[in-house]
Amino acid sequence: MRKNGFTLVELITVIAIISVLAALLIPSMVGYIDKAKKTADKSAASTIGKAAMGVNAETTEKDIFAGGSDFIVSALTTSGTESYKFTALCMNDGDGWKAFDSTSDEFADLLNDESDIVEVSNGINIKYHSARKDTDCWVVGYSAENNRVEVWTGNNSGTPSYRVFPSPDKAYA
Repeated sequence: MRKNGFTLVELITVIAIISVLAALLIPSMVGYIDKAKKTADKSAASTIGKAAMGVNAETTEKDIFAGGSDFIVSALTTSGTESYKFTALCMNDGDGWKAFDSTSDEFADLLNDESDIVEVSNGINIKYHSARKDTDCWVVGYSAENNRVEVWTGNNSGTPSYRVFPSPDKAYA
């Protein structure tokens, strides 16, 4: 005579099947999460970059890109590694835009005043998966060689790590 319910073997079999399915699905879900974070970063960087270009267009009195801190940066593109001099003007680590030096104060102040960018810059803490935990701020600067405004992610000292705007690093592809 059989009682109602499941046997231990039946329960273990169902648990094993569920475990195999979970093992197959979890890595793909993590990939979707990483892709969504990268897409969100590219969108935010585009907004920041356009605001920086807007600040530059509105300021006709003097060269807004004078000053800053120079870095030699390397961006990984689909066509290879691109190295050039990058002048970092300001950074934002979730606490508003801060100039790298006193010559960039006006640029940082104007970027903080941009109504389109304040919500984005103050509301975003950049978080990545474990491979990129060294990046926790936005860096806005200028590439004289490419003649363009660029937005990078950086570490808490403001050192640019990955270009996100206008042509994202290979890490964002």
